[in-house]
Amino acid sequence: MKLKNALSTLILGLSFTVCSSTFASSDTINNESVTQENIQEKIDYGYEKILLEEILEYEKNNPTLSSAEIDAYFLTLVEKYNRNNKDLDLLPEDDNEQKASRANDTNFIYKIVGGTCGLNNLEQQLFNSSPTKGFKACVAGKEAQDYTIFKFGYNGHNDKTDAFRHAAWNIIMIGFTNDAAWTKRWTDAHEDGNPTQPIYEYNMDVNNNVQGIYKAQEAGISDSSSLAVVRTAIDQLYKSGKLQYINPANGIRAYFVGKNSDYIN
Repeated sequence: MKLKNALSTLILGLSFTVCSSTFASSDTINNESVTQENIQEKIDYGYEKILLEEILEYEKNNPTLSSAEIDAYFLTLVEKYNRNNKDLDLLPEDDNEQKASRANDTNFIYKIVGGTCGLNNLEQQLFNSSPTKGFKACVAGKEAQDYTIFKFGYNGHNDKTDAFRHAAWNIIMIGFTNDAAWTKRWTDAHEDGNPTQPIYEYNMDVNNNVQGIYKAQEAGISDSSSLAVVRTAIDQLYKSGKLQYINPANGIRAYFVGKNSDYIN
């Protein structure tokens, strides 16, 4: 089972979304560069699943297209799958279940509210250079945080669930983008774009992001990876002793070894 299909199974089967070559129909597209000005604002994440499925399928079927051509096609999908498109006979996914499960949870990679994904200035600049990959990064972040809730029952801050979330995010993002270097640029922008973050948290997050990238490369994570391979890579990294948290006993950044008993699922 391809990663796309595997993750779709996980989304449907567990009622949350988890989520280095390119994927991509022979549809005719406009070869002009996509105007980036408001594309992030146009994306309706209420349709994220079908947007992700269709852009991955398009990339798979058109492996020779340039990034600009992929982005141009992605923009047509964004305009099609949008709650403002009165010709679309498909309702966006209701956020009510996720809102309920996150009512008291403030620890997110991305808060996707009202169909939009909030980015910092550095992420927005990187998004503008590659909106298709930027979209995948947002979806990967959302799926990592929802998978963390599934595994632990909550999203924590500076604890082991925080480390798990960041590691999973990077592994999933590489599965979506097949691009470890771009994933590193994106997650660096995520951390560097938060100037109020304490240095010990910053260093912890950077370590956990990088370890996720290393693990994805070691495990050969790509668009062809099965769900089992993706989940195993995340689990192995969590138990490897390479992730960091803030030790609650002394407030110091430290490595830890995760255990099966930490999970609720």
